Amino acid sequence: LEFTDEDTTVMLISDHGFHPDHLRPMNIPNEPAGPAKEHRDYGIFVATGPTIKPRHTVQGANLLDITPTILTCYGLPIGEDMDGRVLEDIFIQKPEIETIKSWESIKGDTGEHPPGFTISAEESKAALDQLVALGYIDPVEDDSKIAVANCVRELEFNLSRAYMDAELHGEAAPRLHELYRTYPLEFRFGIQLAACLRVLNDEVNLKSLLKDMADRWHTSSEIAKSRLDEITKVTEERQTYWEELKTLEEKETDQEFTRMAKVDSKGKPILFDESEQALIKKLRSIAQGNPESLHFLASTVAAGEGDFEAALEYIERARSTHAHESAFYYHLGNIYISLNRLDEAEASMLEGLSIDESNPKCLMGLSRCYVEMGHYEKALKASQKSIDLQFHFALAHYYCGLAHQRLGNFEPAITALEKAIDQNPNFEEAHTALAEISREFLNNDERAREHQTAANTLAAENLRHKEMATVIDFTPKTREELSEHLPSILDMNNNPEFELALGQAKPTPLTTKHKDEERPQVILVSGLPRSGTSMMMQMLAAAGLPICTDGERIPDENNPKGYYEVNQAKALPTHNIWLHDCGGQVVKVVAPLIRFLPQAVDYKVIYMQRPISEIIRSQSRMLERLGQKMTDLNDEQMGKVMHDDVHTSVSLLSIHKNPILPLSYADVISNPQEAAAAINEFLDVQLDERAMAQAVDPSLYREKSSCDSGSGKP
Repeated sequence: LEFTDEDTTVMLISDHGFHPDHLRPMNIPNEPAGPAKEHRDYGIFVATGPTIKPRHTVQGANLLDITPTILTCYGLPIGEDMDGRVLEDIFIQKPEIETIKSWESIKGDTGEHPPGFTISAEESKAALDQLVALGYIDPVEDDSKIAVANCVRELEFNLSRAYMDAELHGEAAPRLHELYRTYPLEFRFGIQLAACLRVLNDEVNLKSLLKDMADRWHTSSEIAKSRLDEITKVTEERQTYWEELKTLEEKETDQEFTRMAKVDSKGKPILFDESEQALIKKLRSIAQGNPESLHFLASTVAAGEGDFEAALEYIERARSTHAHESAFYYHLGNIYISLNRLDEAEASMLEGLSIDESNPKCLMGLSRCYVEMGHYEKALKASQKSIDLQFHFALAHYYCGLAHQRLGNFEPAITALEKAIDQNPNFEEAHTALAEISREFLNNDERAREHQTAANTLAAENLRHKEMATVIDFTPKTREELSEHLPSILDMNNNPEFELALGQAKPTPLTTKHKDEERPQVILVSGLPRSGTSMMMQMLAAAGLPICTDGERIPDENNPKGYYEVNQAKALPTHNIWLHDCGGQVVKVVAPLIRFLPQAVDYKVIYMQRPISEIIRSQSRMLERLGQKMTDLNDEQMGKVMHDDVHTSVSLLSIHKNPILPLSYADVISNPQEAAAAINEFLDVQLDERAMAQAVDPSLYREKSSCDSGSGKP
């Protein structure tokens, strides 16, 4: 603001506030926009500038009105496809408003990114991670198509809610129906659709929707409970696995490693990843069901059909879960008014206001109650408070008009009733009230006939609209269809090329895939990259053992005698079932990938050790020769990562009872005969030890260290 002058127009805008008190929810809904539950309906609009009225109160501003108003400030036309309006009364002189069909078809700089513009994956991930941490979106799926679909879904839902806030329920309803059809277990879409249908007086479709929601909730609750039974069994096996990791770590003398037995901030074991935790939370929510919400909505249907005793019965069933909400008492109070139980209606509206003193609906309902009781001064005061809080509220203006009429204040009564019609052109009762004032108090029969004709026309149109209303097809979802939206935790990994790995909990009969199959026996050579794994593969090849290699990586300056690798090993994080075809062969897998090896294979492991300082230098030289850059991590940080890789890989192999022969790279170089004998004994086969020893080339030991600054020991 320091850079502004008297010719600058400034707008301060916030689309919502926050509940700082008892109205702040104890729990956030399990949905991407869940934090919005903490939002207060009332935001802020402040404007100042050379064309703006000073010290003027703006009534009825909506978020959708901001863009048209800003365009008017710039003297630009308003798009006819814009849902908001220009806030004309903020200007000293009423502005001339021009329109165009749509801004979408106008060429020019729109502030969008230029074609081909991208941001780095790191920048994108950092931004998304922050939104996840704030609770505004769910953790992003690895599948970008799923992430995009979820984003579009939430945009459509938020647009629908914006339409509802702007009293454009006819625009919101079809969008919400499509969301409810596409995402059958996102009951929030169905609940908001029900709210739209209620406002639109569409009792037929509302009744069908409630039956469909009740059926879905019942079936999905049963499915969710069975899924939770599976999770209980998985929890037991993962708890056992976690305890094994914990025991192993407690025996470890070297404590400079990253723990595998993870705990949360309260010290409790972390047994499930973020996506699994999200699934469990969703399953628990659906398993509990929410029949009370359906009772609440069923009450509105019964009231719309004129069966107020049934409406009262339904609303009382919802009391246990909704009694803390002012909306509950507003609806209950309206039922009491319809039953002519006015004292109870007044008490109910006041109870709602004791929960939220700024609730415009309860204030309007109280005004309605007082009009029925003949307490017109109280009715006027309550309706005016309601209007002060929510200016765009046709019912509040209507009861304000009735209160003025009963008090003999005919001019303000007419003003209020005309405002009600302005806000809701289909308000037949307001026309009826104006007809009565015109006929009985103003002696204006012509005006009375105009309003009565309008009321009769609207009544006929509303009846015809109900009779001709399009019936929405709420095709019931089968149990199989609903099950697809509630995956089993056993199917979270739906990749047929990847099975239970060493880095996951040990299987039980529940999760074992290869119970009756003979387990392949694989000789595994591992260690950190540049720790001597290629040299060991050369020794075993010289001994006559079958080597699993595709020959694609040919010998080069870094490994003159060859790598003896298979490219499939690089894809282990997503593709590991190929190890089942490697029985009796020697396979090379570096330490960071050990966690992805399938559990249903038995391994005899030769694990190469080398000082980490040597490994870092050797990797650095290799990258230089390949013309590649080193990572941004310094040697100390890289050493910590390598140390963790060694500890994790050896621990996992040990937990799964795979025998390990640790061999020092330097010892094999200096005494290859002794190393060959140890290998022969470990593998328990007749190998050519002399050929193995001759395969060792001491001249390739190029990055020696005088002292061991951390080792690649298991």
